Amino acid sequence: KRLLELQRQEITGTGECDGSGGSNGFKKDGECVETTTCYVPLFDRVLVDAECSTDGAIRHIQKREASSKTPLWNNSNMNELVDLQKRLIESGYRLLKRGGTLVYSTCSLMERQNEHVVRWLLDKNNDAFIIPLSFNKDNVDEQNPPSFIEEGSLAGTIRFNPLKPDAKLEECIPLTGFFLSKIGKR
Repeated sequence: KRLLELQRQEITGTGECDGSGGSNGFKKDGECVETTTCYVPLFDRVLVDAECSTDGAIRHIQKREASSKTPLWNNSNMNELVDLQKRLIESGYRLLKRGGTLVYSTCSLMERQNEHVVRWLLDKNNDAFIIPLSFNKDNVDEQNPPSFIEEGSLAGTIRFNPLKPDAKLEECIPLTGFFLSKIGKR
């Protein structure tokens, strides 16, 4: 909600509010507010757990298939969803301090909603870079991680893929897949 509030504030340049050319200001609810500086707080860490198609949530898919014969996603509304994801990651990145970290995640396994969105942000921002994700050495053998944990098609990102069961694990694998990426700002 806070990201949307900040995004809705129409920030204008020097002198645009009062026409005098001598002060900075911003518009809030259509009215000019005079300030000496226009300050939007920046954060050390930002989490963007983006709205997605939930195609990684196998149980959700099974419920939808049982209750409806019409597909939930088509090219038109998928394009709208990917556009929303790009706006969310861009808003989160804009609020990130230099030296900060943004985590982008979805419960989708589609590259279009994951690696493509992250790649779009990296291409748009020269100061953005992937911080490679690694596994906790105390709990997971980094050389041989469970088979349902795999690197995404964008180096440094990871996927938890419930469609790839792991014979090494005795317990059941949760029936939800998701994508994670960690992005830094120079």
